Amino acid sequence: MKKGHIFILFLIVFITPLIILTADKSNDNPKDPNFSEEVSDPLPDFGNESLEKAITYHLLTQKDFSWQTSPGSKNFCVIKNLDPEKELFPLYVWARCSEYIIRDGRLKELSGSSIPVKIDYPNELSYYDIDKFSHEIPRDGSDYSKDIKEIFSDNAQESISSIQQRIADINNELELKALKWFSADNVVGADNLWEKAKLHLKNCNVEEVFQAHSQRVVLHLKNGEEMEAFEPQIDDIIEVAQNPKIIEKCGRITIATE
Repeated sequence: MKKGHIFILFLIVFITPLIILTADKSNDNPKDPNFSEEVSDPLPDFGNESLEKAITYHLLTQKDFSWQTSPGSKNFCVIKNLDPEKELFPLYVWARCSEYIIRDGRLKELSGSSIPVKIDYPNELSYYDIDKFSHEIPRDGSDYSKDIKEIFSDNAQESISSIQQRIADINNELELKALKWFSADNVVGADNLWEKAKLHLKNCNVEEVFQAHSQRVVLHLKNGEEMEAFEPQIDDIIEVAQNPKIIEKCGRITIATE
């Protein structure tokens, strides 16, 4: 075989893996307006951002995890690997999903779910096709414990029994994902939390600003209320608050950082 042919074969087999994340193979951008392209950082216990994104997208297309009770709401999911030692499907995850909306300039959770899920997919495929994912969840009530034992691996069952120790962090991660989405350029008007935060600063409504490493910002307003947003880059909120025009108009604003 000629060297040129060998090189082309190498590119095809090793350099260009095919990742399919939607049912429409000709377009990698999800068409569902309720699906966010924004994802959290790769999960340490998955170690595979493409896998995490594919599973999350599957959940967001399923009525067990994604719904709309109010116009303008959006669904988000965070998943955690319940059995990190398992490398092949089925995989077992804890899925925390919820519907969020902006009301009165603040992020509000309308409804949500938090449940273990068995995720299945053909192991012989080397790419992720949303149409080929399936899932199974335990039933409610008295059948829950029975289904946990029948559906999930022993390692997954141990993780499920101790998941409450991680719930606060999982909830915080989910809320941060929603804050990031509603603070991004894709959201316009009064629903954009970052623009709302800057407007509060320009209008001298802010008593104190807190900035976290995660780029989450909390504005303590002079009326005693608080609002949260996600800044595009770290220290963007400080740059706005320390703008000479705002200082001249409103005075210096107290800034606290994590």
